Amino acid sequence: CVVDRGGLFLELTRPITSCDFCQSPASVVELEEMTKEDFLRLGYSDRPIVLRGAARRWKAMAVFSFAFFRELYRNVSGSFKNNRDYCQFFKYKTEFKDLEDFLGMPDSRADLTDPEAKTWYVGWSNCDQRVAKVLREYYTRPEFLPQDSEASVIDWIFMGYSGNGATTHVSDQPT
Repeated sequence: CVVDRGGLFLELTRPITSCDFCQSPASVVELEEMTKEDFLRLGYSDRPIVLRGAARRWKAMAVFSFAFFRELYRNVSGSFKNNRDYCQFFKYKTEFKDLEDFLGMPDSRADLTDPEAKTWYVGWSNCDQRVAKVLREYYTRPEFLPQDSEASVIDWIFMGYSGNGATTHVSDQPT
């Protein structure tokens, strides 16, 4: 092909999308439980949905932490290299070069026990199937999703502190 269809090309050719509907929503749907029928009725509307407690039964809620991810990646041989070579790492407003650099930060900064520590927020895609196998032991697919809905083979992990992170944006990241 003459033109690379990634990055800038995608941005220049992306259809104009109105963001008006999410500027000041008239109402927010708040639910404690969601059925497949609820999802089909509400999931594709332009109304925000807050589903409270959807992950309450996931083991991840009690296990996932900075220390968990640090040990997982350190214990899976080659996972940092795989992440550098094949995955994406979003450092946002931090100085971290990559996932290995991020997971190597001192505990005092990771848990903000040092009052002088800078806050942080990062995100990354996990492309290592050995890591994915471990992660998926801790959560399940939401039961309200239709059977024919697509699931990504890539897990995305975002972690950090309030006030940091990504601004509202349109993501063109492959899943």
